[in-house]
Amino acid sequence: MSIYVQVATDGDFAGIVARAAARASSGENTEIRLDDDLMPAKTYFWRARAVSSAGRRPGSWSAAATFRTVAVRLGTPRPLSPINDATTTTLRPVFRVRNGTVEGHSGVADIRLEVASDAGFMQVVGRTRKAAQAGGETDLQLSKELTRATRYYWRVRALLASPEVVSDWSAIQRFRTPATAAFTPGGSPNAPFTTGGGNPRNMLGVVRDVARRHPRAFRNSCQDRGGSWAARAVMVVRWAVLLRAGGQSVPNRATARIFLVSSFVGAALPAGGADVTRACALSRSGVGGRAATASVVIDRMLGVVALLTLGVTSLALGALEANLPSARLVAGLCLTVAAAVLAGMIRADRIARFVLPRLLQQAALGRWLLAAAGEVAGYRSRPRALIGVFGLSLVVQWLRVTEVFLLGAGLGIDAGFGYYLVFMPIGLIVLMLPVSIAGLGLPQGVIIWLLRPAGVSDPQSFALSTLVVVLGVLGTLPGFFLYVRTRGGRA
Repeated sequence: MSIYVQVATDGDFAGIVARAAARASSGENTEIRLDDDLMPAKTYFWRARAVSSAGRRPGSWSAAATFRTVAVRLGTPRPLSPINDATTTTLRPVFRVRNGTVEGHSGVADIRLEVASDAGFMQVVGRTRKAAQAGGETDLQLSKELTRATRYYWRVRALLASPEVVSDWSAIQRFRTPATAAFTPGGSPNAPFTTGGGNPRNMLGVVRDVARRHPRAFRNSCQDRGGSWAARAVMVVRWAVLLRAGGQSVPNRATARIFLVSSFVGAALPAGGADVTRACALSRSGVGGRAATASVVIDRMLGVVALLTLGVTSLALGALEANLPSARLVAGLCLTVAAAVLAGMIRADRIARFVLPRLLQQAALGRWLLAAAGEVAGYRSRPRALIGVFGLSLVVQWLRVTEVFLLGAGLGIDAGFGYYLVFMPIGLIVLMLPVSIAGLGLPQGVIIWLLRPAGVSDPQSFALSTLVVVLGVLGTLPGFFLYVRTRGGRA
């Protein structure tokens, strides 16, 4: 015996939309599955009857029952790159999209891309469609090249063919195509920095390629007119102000020499080594070790707060579009870290007493640490000096971010200055962490990651991060000459 089922849109079964049958099970219930999907969010009527194996004696139809199908909803996909007027590296860019959600349906939605030359999408220049990829993100690419040096707009939406369901269009993003070929040392725009055998190309090779292909990158950094040395000069003045506020009568020439020589020596040490060298050198010049350490700590802390202030201020002033995916994350991180740094600076003495175990506080090292924390906290009674040093720190960090922006412009990276103001403080802070020597390695990877949302290729970002490291080392050359001169005088 078999069970037959009919499904209709009306109670009289005049509009039958599906039929199905299955052999009756040995138990009380029999499950029957329809071959085709029904329409979402719609009420249907169904009935069943039994038919003998020979099909000669069908039973009567059951009383009709009703059910309603689930509503199929598609979440709107979100554009990831290129966004925020970033300049792509090719004329056939890859459009990366965060897939939308699919509710009430087991199928995979398609992603539809539209690219236009106007924000109203009256002049659509390209369309494509692709099934959403696994992993939560989908890459799409047009079949033809776009026009050089042109601004374009793009949007995406999700859709299902059966049932016919479409999502809303995403927020519109814009980008620019490159005017000239992108920086591609030794290969195609997306080629990694490698030599034969797949070994990573050494840093000197990268710098040599940049100098040969993009000399404007070096000229833009203003090295021939002082460049990063201007920022370093402001750093010296900033530290001298702190020393005087702390009651330390160190001659300006000695302050500059200690700062510059320690910067040179610290370039060969893990990040933070320059600060340790500076504190040690200052203590040998007659300043107490605790006071020397406090001046260096305050100097570094105010530099970090100034970097974070630049990022948050740029977001507040609208340097980036509100729909930038990482903007809120960056703002939250900046505010959290800035608050923690300021609290640590103002209440260093209380924090030290709370953190250090009682046994350590009674030991010689513990007493020294408590006294140094007291010296750091003592600066809270000198607000005018702190405000002045904070202002100089803003100037320093502005110069540093500007230098990175000019280097990027020389490499053909067309990310806006506002983008650098928001995201480069994070990269510069990572450069301060004791996780690398001279900024090689992890800090470079962070800079590459920070520039991806702007549509910058990894080879370009790697070249930029390498130049940042190289020019940072060049900025310590005055310290090298002073160091050689001092050693020569002793000899």
